[in-house]
Amino acid sequence: MKSLNLINEKNKQLVVDQFILSVYFAFASVGISLKLGWFVTILYVVFVFYAWWSFPNVLSWAKKVINETQCLWIGIVVLVSLAIISTFVHPLIDKNGFQIGRLEVGPSDSDNGLYDTTSSLLRGEYPYYSVSFLGNKHTPMPGSILIAIPFVLINKIVLQNIFWLCAFLFVLWKYIFKDIHATAITLLYLVIVSPNTLYHLMTGIDYVSNSIYIIIFTKLLLLEIKKINNINREMLNVYLLAALSGVTFSSRLNFIFLIPLIFGFSLKEVGFLTSVKIISVLFFSFFAITFPFYIYDIEGFSPLHTANKIRFSLFGFEHWNIVILFITAFLSAGLGLLRSKMFFSNCLIAVSFPIFSSTVLSLATMGMNGVSYFHYGVFLIFFVILSVTEHRNSLFNFESLKDMVPKKV
Repeated sequence: MKSLNLINEKNKQLVVDQFILSVYFAFASVGISLKLGWFVTILYVVFVFYAWWSFPNVLSWAKKVINETQCLWIGIVVLVSLAIISTFVHPLIDKNGFQIGRLEVGPSDSDNGLYDTTSSLLRGEYPYYSVSFLGNKHTPMPGSILIAIPFVLINKIVLQNIFWLCAFLFVLWKYIFKDIHATAITLLYLVIVSPNTLYHLMTGIDYVSNSIYIIIFTKLLLLEIKKINNINREMLNVYLLAALSGVTFSSRLNFIFLIPLIFGFSLKEVGFLTSVKIISVLFFSFFAITFPFYIYDIEGFSPLHTANKIRFSLFGFEHWNIVILFITAFLSAGLGLLRSKMFFSNCLIAVSFPIFSSTVLSLATMGMNGVSYFHYGVFLIFFVILSVTEHRNSLFNFESLKDMVPKKV
């Protein structure tokens, strides 16, 4: 009876994990499927749910027929192929978009904005005076500009996403899944089940990179906080990672709401005074990177113009952006005070609320023209994977799935 209850508990958690992953993966790419009509969209959503429902069987099959070395090489081949294909595809679709049958996707200037601002900085110029080829102001934050420098220097900005995807998979493999099969299958799901993620990898839009380096440096910081004792060397590691995390948080303002969660985690682990020191280093790094660009030309600091993307007029009220930001701030502070062990699950909630609420408001005010807001779901894909791994009997834990996979009689 006890083993039966355990299986039922695993079943419930498995269904929850599959549902959460399906919703977030579908949300991120449904804006693309809607370009092909409702029928295709319904088929795509069904495919996403079926894919995650099948994950335990896929993982079990992979464990049986593919050894760890083969699995590692499969992952390497996929990543190298993505790098090669993106290098050739990116120049073709960068400024013209593309059309495949009835699917027509216009050009994006996000990668160009990052390239132009970084190039301007390398020339010693203020990066926010130029405009994109679409006539838009450039909005990359200073942190993202600094992180993109190596890729601009080799004139391959599109490879930034591939590099950080490799780093994300390595962290999954070595620190979280500790299983090469689950890691390799996750990679395949990212490029097959989430076409919008694949689109970002091909076009160089930096949403993938932004999310991943925030996650990686936050995860490494949390691991170091757990090791804190009276040895100065370990505290130096914590302060160094806090400073590097401050640089990553200067990449996009919507992630700033994760800082109260880091403070809450640190408060639980090491107490108030040490937590204040850690967060102070993080904030100092953030402002040291961001403030000089802002104060140089307050009016010309175009990253702040992104706030207009959540400015809607509904029911005679025109300040929904302020409402969304305040609710997100209070939500983030509340989640931080909970000191929950589900750190990345709380992060997922904090980053999801402004994206979900903005999408709802865009659909309410603009109708089908508002489906472009689903595009921001790519920010959430990597957070939802991390959040699911925190669950007991996680979908990605092969040991917890052994009793769940149907056995041949």
